[in-house]
Amino acid sequence: MELFSTLGLPTVGRAAAWAEIYARRMSQVEFTPGDKNKFDAELRINQYGPVKLARLSVDSCSVERKQSHIARNAPRHYNFLLQAEGRSTFYHCGKESELVAGDFVLCDTGLPHYWLTTDQSVTMMVRVLPEVLRTYLPTPEQFCGQHLGRAPGLKDTICTMVRELSDNAGSSIEPAYEDRVARYLLEMISMSYTM
Repeated sequence: MELFSTLGLPTVGRAAAWAEIYARRMSQVEFTPGDKNKFDAELRINQYGPVKLARLSVDSCSVERKQSHIARNAPRHYNFLLQAEGRSTFYHCGKESELVAGDFVLCDTGLPHYWLTTDQSVTMMVRVLPEVLRTYLPTPEQFCGQHLGRAPGLKDTICTMVRELSDNAGSSIEPAYEDRVARYLLEMISMSYTM
């Protein structure tokens, strides 16, 4: 597991310094704190086969990925965002999604998006390359910005699986099975969108 935090970063310019750290491991974005005098954040990353699981904890802020952040040759990814704690609003592909704990939404990092939380928030991301995701969800672009499909029982199982994988950092999974677990997770998420 990789762990990054704002601890030790200077108060002045902390959000910009955090954005640089985040850009090196995830995507280039702009963090704007809700409180200019206090901004704390933490990012935990685990890799399971073709899936990167990231857990982002932040104080009240907005996160924006503008067209200017999107490099022409940068690899494109899809992120399934799980609002694990707190509330947020996510704007993407002309859609607005109000997220509460347990809600999922799909994001294409190759397109601009905006995320806003007014309190402390924890978001878990299931990040995957388009060619891998298309194996399970042939046209993911049609689901960008939308909540997870209407399969409450399956949705709860997926949320639990993402939390366990993220929080336990794979300590109970043998390396030989990580790829299989990741692909099972993608299959379950994709099934929820198509049910």
